[in-house]
Amino acid sequence: MRYSIKSVVLVVGVVLIPVGLLIAFWAKPSIFDSKAIGTRSAIAEAELAPEKQKQIWDNEHMAFEIERRFGPAFLAALLSKDPTRLQSFMLPDFRGSDFTDVPVVPRKKDFISETRRTAQTGSATTIDSQALSASLIELLEPFDKIQRKQIRNLQIAQIAGQQSRWKARVMLGFQGLNASGHQVSALSEHEVELTIPDEMKMDSTAIINSWQMETAFARVCEQPFFEEVTESYGLDRVAIGDNWKLPLEKTSQNSFQIACADYNHDGYLDIAVALLDGTTLLLKSVEGKRFQEVSRSLGINGAPRPSLNFVAGWIDYNNDGYPDLLSCGRLYENQSGKAFVDVTDRSGLQFAEECMGCNVADYDGDGLVDLYLVYQREFGHGPGGEQEKPRWVDDDHSGKENELWRNMGDGTFRDVTAVANAGGGKRHTHSAAWFYYDDDAYPDLFLANDFGKNVLLRNKGNGSFEDISSLTGADGFATSMGAVTGDIDNDGLTDIYVANMFSKMGRRIIGQLTDSDYPPGIFPQIQGSCAGNQLFLRKDGQLYRDCSDQMGVNAVGWAYAPAMLDVDGDGWLDIYATAGFMSFEKDEPDG
Repeated sequence: MRYSIKSVVLVVGVVLIPVGLLIAFWAKPSIFDSKAIGTRSAIAEAELAPEKQKQIWDNEHMAFEIERRFGPAFLAALLSKDPTRLQSFMLPDFRGSDFTDVPVVPRKKDFISETRRTAQTGSATTIDSQALSASLIELLEPFDKIQRKQIRNLQIAQIAGQQSRWKARVMLGFQGLNASGHQVSALSEHEVELTIPDEMKMDSTAIINSWQMETAFARVCEQPFFEEVTESYGLDRVAIGDNWKLPLEKTSQNSFQIACADYNHDGYLDIAVALLDGTTLLLKSVEGKRFQEVSRSLGINGAPRPSLNFVAGWIDYNNDGYPDLLSCGRLYENQSGKAFVDVTDRSGLQFAEECMGCNVADYDGDGLVDLYLVYQREFGHGPGGEQEKPRWVDDDHSGKENELWRNMGDGTFRDVTAVANAGGGKRHTHSAAWFYYDDDAYPDLFLANDFGKNVLLRNKGNGSFEDISSLTGADGFATSMGAVTGDIDNDGLTDIYVANMFSKMGRRIIGQLTDSDYPPGIFPQIQGSCAGNQLFLRKDGQLYRDCSDQMGVNAVGWAYAPAMLDVDGDGWLDIYATAGFMSFEKDEPDG
């Protein structure tokens, strides 16, 4: 797994959660950079008070037990649609509220229909357990068949002075089909109070004091956007390790990259796959109906060799109209779609380890496409090989600078990172995106960083860049895994969507902390680093504003590599947000 437990897992007694959840039960100087609190000197150890640690531990323990014990039993009762089974979980003095007085807000766009209901605080009528059970069952009305179900604790706290009383915010989620066979999804959130004298029996005894319905939405898609064709296209037989089929000790988070282009001009996109062992697979599209592996026959690979990286990309570096291939630290020149020749040594390109990807653009407007290489650094190894731990927030020195390679037009590239000020700091960059921040003809760069804040580099048009991250409001926080740019609101300005590490559990624990729990400057970084995905819309001249919550694109779990595309052809860009880290169960993805 990519994270170093010793350097970035924050614990109380035992290991609880990795940095993707971003919960600081304690924070030592090696974790937080001194700049995060406005001083260059090392910060004092910032450890939560023991009583706060215990409170969080107790709350989280109960949250897990509620999901593990109460959750499955309650969902089984709900899916049975038997009000008596649901009422068996409710105490004699139960009180609740539902959506009886809440109007339904419908919305339809093309072939997607949606209904939403949001209760107004303090306006709901109190109802008994029988009525609440009926209202819960009503949430299942859109479904004829439920394929996935979940119950999650979004917030939890022990009620002051009452050892066995708990208040939780619970999310119910369902996916499945309606009677017409259309896809249906539904999410609802509820405020619940529980009395749990014996946590071992919460799956079989009455524990619910109150249940307040807060929000609910259901969405029906009358036709699918995409169809699963992996098997029919032969992609299920590609020689790539499948984590679901490998022994646990051989699974890997990062093992390959892919890049698509029509390398032979037949009108169909082909797929290059760069594997971490140094093997390149070139999957040729056969009339758009299946894929054929052709790397060896076209001169790519010899025997597999250890690779410094597994970068994959296409770049027409010689302007002959045929895309040339970058894979596993090698540059292969495309011979008019009929063969490839390894020209790496002649080109002068050099790839260091931990190359996370490449981005192609003509940064200097000379008509030749240039190459930007994105780097992290293997944790525990600093730029000079010394042992060094990443500092998570505002870390601009424990990683490796990215590299800008200028196309010289004679078949060679030159590293111009320093003279162009294009490195972005020695952070841990996960991905980069070329885009147009301003109205000139020179592309700018956005860098999404795992450690250290994100970076926006404006192309000055003279062969160099300037860092305008903080000036534009697009710097964000650490733990960013990917970024994509496009004009979401069609106002002529480019917007930025950033994929950040996020989990419901992380946000739940963050909700139990305040600024007063830490020295000045630390808590905002902790809070921001668990913010979820961010959509930065370009507003107010040069400024970006995070609109992810209001546009419903924030809470994507364990996010990576998003994409913008107009799925339904209506002239508005849509967002495809990938999610998931390394799930333990195929049917229970962690995204």
